[in-house]
Amino acid sequence: NAEYMGTCTYLNLLMATDDATLASLLECHVCFEHFGCEAAREPMVLLCGHSLCRRCLERWSRSRTCPECRMPFSNTSPVVNFQLRSLAAWHTRAFLPPPVNDSETEASPAPPARTPDLSLDASRPRVRLVGLVNMGATDYLNVVLQTLFHLGAVRRAVYNMALAPGPSADTPTIASALQRLFWAMEHSTQDRVATTELTNAFGWQTSDLFVQHDAHELLHVLLETLDGLSAEARWVSEFFEGSLVTSVRTVDAEPPQESAHEDMFRSLALPIRHHASLDAALAAFFAAERMEHDNAWRDSAGVRRAAVLERRLLRCPQVLVLQLGRTEFCFETFEKKKLFDRFEFSLAIDLAPYAVDGASVVLDLYAVLVHSGGAVGGHRFVYLRPALSARWLRANDTAVGWVPEADVFSGSFGGLDGAGRPRATAETLIYVQRAAASRVFAPVDGDAPASVLASPAGSAAAAADG
Repeated sequence: NAEYMGTCTYLNLLMATDDATLASLLECHVCFEHFGCEAAREPMVLLCGHSLCRRCLERWSRSRTCPECRMPFSNTSPVVNFQLRSLAAWHTRAFLPPPVNDSETEASPAPPARTPDLSLDASRPRVRLVGLVNMGATDYLNVVLQTLFHLGAVRRAVYNMALAPGPSADTPTIASALQRLFWAMEHSTQDRVATTELTNAFGWQTSDLFVQHDAHELLHVLLETLDGLSAEARWVSEFFEGSLVTSVRTVDAEPPQESAHEDMFRSLALPIRHHASLDAALAAFFAAERMEHDNAWRDSAGVRRAAVLERRLLRCPQVLVLQLGRTEFCFETFEKKKLFDRFEFSLAIDLAPYAVDGASVVLDLYAVLVHSGGAVGGHRFVYLRPALSARWLRANDTAVGWVPEADVFSGSFGGLDGAGRPRATAETLIYVQRAAASRVFAPVDGDAPASVLASPAGSAAAAADG
C-alpha cells in the first residue's frame, strides 16, 4: 500500500550517500521544490512509490496517473508520507541556507518589500524576477516565454509589433496580448503574472490548458507567428536563422561529380544516443555520410553512384537553438520512450571545425530548457543567463530565483541519481554568438507599446513608471 511505499522511500533516504542525493530525494520531482510541512508542500506518496507535493498532486488529479511512471491511482490512494515530511523539515533546518535576497548587501541588510532585482552592470537595466502562473499544464509555454523575454532584441521586436483588429472586440490579438504580458513582466510590482490573455489569443479552450506539448515545437511555431506580426522586417530570420551547405560528391566516377545546395534552419536536431557530450553530437551531425547500395546518390543521368554527403555551416545564427533528441519511437511497444542517458555540454562552444571557411564562431550558453519525467507528461522549467552574466536564473513557473552554476549542470545532464532514479534532462540548448551578444541583449528603452497605452490601466502604469 501507499504507507509501505512511503517506508521504502524513507529507507532510500537513510541509504543516501551524499548531500546531493539526499536533497534530490527530498524534493518534488514535478516542480523541483523542497518538501515541507505546510499543506501545499506536504509529500504525498502514490501506490507506485513516487512522492510529489500536494499542490502538484491536485494539478495532476484529473489524469489520475503518476507524472513520473504514468501508473494509475485513485483519488483516495495518495496519503501523506510522514517520514519524508519529517526528514524534509529536519533537512531544511540543518542544511538549507535561508533565502538570499538578491539586492541584499552589507550596507542594507533589511530585505526590501518588493521583488528583488539584479543589476548586471552599471550600463544595463535591472532584471526583474517575475514568474508565470501555470494554468494547468502550461509549464512548456512559461519556459518559452521566459526564454524570449530575457532576450532584449526579442522584447524590443515584440513591443514594435503592428497591431491588427482581433476577431472580436472581446478577443485580444497575439501581438497585443504578448506586448502586455512582456510589459507586465518588466514593470509589474507583483512576483507573478498570468498568461490567460495570451492563451485566449491563441484560441485555446480550458481543456487545452491541461494538454502538454513540446517546448521546442512551441518555440518554433511562436517565432513563425511573431515574424509575420513584427514591424521590424524579418527580425526572426536575423537573429534565429542560419544556413548549412549540403554537398554530395561521387567517389566512383571519373571525373567526380558534385552537387551542393543551401538549407536554411532555425534549429538543429542533434542525436543523443551513443553520444555522451555536445561535442560528440555536433561531430556526428557534421560527419561525412557514405551513400551507397540502396541509398546511393542518383546523378544527373539517373545512374546510382556511391557518394559522400557532407554538411558545413555557412552562416551561424546569432541565437543558435539546439534540439536534443531525447525521445525515440519504440517499434516493439509502438510507444515513444525517453532517453535518460547522461549528456554533457559546456558554457562555450566553437563551431570553427564545421564552418565552410573554418573561421572561429564562438557561442556562449544562454538557456537550458529542462524536462523532468517520461516521454509522455512530466514537467518543464528553464535555466537562463540574462545578458550572459555570471549568474544563472531558474524559472520554474511562479518560482523564479538565482541558482549556483553547478546546479545548472547537475540538474540537466541526465543520468541516474544515487537511488537509481532518472534525473531531469536538458531537451533544448540555446547559445548566443559572443560577437553578437551586445545586439541580442541590448537594453530596451522607449515608451510603452501601443497595446499597453490603449488600456486605461496600462497608460496609468506607464505614466507612473515614467
